[in-house]
Amino acid sequence: MARIILPLGQYTQFYWTVNVRSLMNFINLRADSHAQWEIQQYAIAIAQIFKEKCPWTYEAFIEYYYKGDLLS
Repeated sequence: MARIILPLGQYTQFYWTVNVRSLMNFINLRADSHAQWEIQQYAIAIAQIFKEKCPWTYEAFIEYYYKGDLLS
């Protein structure tokens, strides 16, 4: 939403540091059908990276903590 005020050709870059607990909380809140569509897409992409980097933690997260409905 912040990019609305920028010109269309403007490139935006940022760095995000996060611990696993906060990452799981972000995915739990944003990879849900009640979240805004753009943030859902971002959360799904982040979840795929999380799944590749930490497969055991991701499996436990999906089985025991995730309450959304977009990830399987």
